Amino acid sequence: MKKLIVCCAPLIFLCVASVKAQSLFDKVDQALNKVEKASNTADKTKGTGDKVLGFFKKKESAEEDFTTINISGINLTNLKKLNEQVETCKGVESTKMKFSPSGSVILVDYEGSAEDLLTAIQEKSKDIFTDEHIEGLDEHSITINLSKEK
Repeated sequence: MKKLIVCCAPLIFLCVASVKAQSLFDKVDQALNKVEKASNTADKTKGTGDKVLGFFKKKESAEEDFTTINISGINLTNLKKLNEQVETCKGVESTKMKFSPSGSVILVDYEGSAEDLLTAIQEKSKDIFTDEHIEGLDEHSITINLSKEK
């Protein structure tokens, strides 16, 4: 009987110790689950907040970066020449040219204002247009009508 008690006592002691250890591991696991849930909730809240704030931010369109030069009454040869002159102006990164007999367009990726761009173009293209041909000057657009008499 003593042998049975001596053999069972360590077994009971080991079982109690393993139950306490398992209880400790369960508590740690529950704490980690709570932290993970809180992290996921914070991520979802941030995503929702970013979406809501996205509605209030000013959207930049590609057209705002370009200055539009609308030209009526120009032939293709002069349009190509004017486009080359615009490309050589300081501050011009690129140009896109669209020709049409009714009205052609040059889109200019320019760092400064439309007024500064017009001044730079006028210095180089005196043989194509003068001040009398300019019909409009806005923040991002220049309108030139070459069908007027010089």
